[in-house]
Amino acid sequence: VAVGVGGEGGEVTSDVLRGLVRVKGSPSGEELAVVGEKLSRTRLEMQEAGGTMTLSQAPRELAARVGWTGDPGSGRALTGRIKSFFDPGSIMSGGCP
Repeated sequence: VAVGVGGEGGEVTSDVLRGLVRVKGSPSGEELAVVGEKLSRTRLEMQEAGGTMTLSQAPRELAARVGWTGDPGSGRALTGRIKSFFDPGSIMSGGCP
């Protein structure tokens, strides 16, 4: 996955064995919109291939554009049961990482 990260010192690293891609940078303004669009497109491509993409850390503006998690698909029922067990009062947002 190659995305422009904006700002100086931006980089993309990956750990194929753990299935992780880290995008580091400080996008702002128009760059933030471009990075958000690329990450959204990447999430859709991963879902179409049967995978997932979750943001673990992101500026609020980027997380608002992209969302912390994608569609859980067949894992929705299990995720709901786990959330009910640990958050029976439904205090936490369903989109919390």
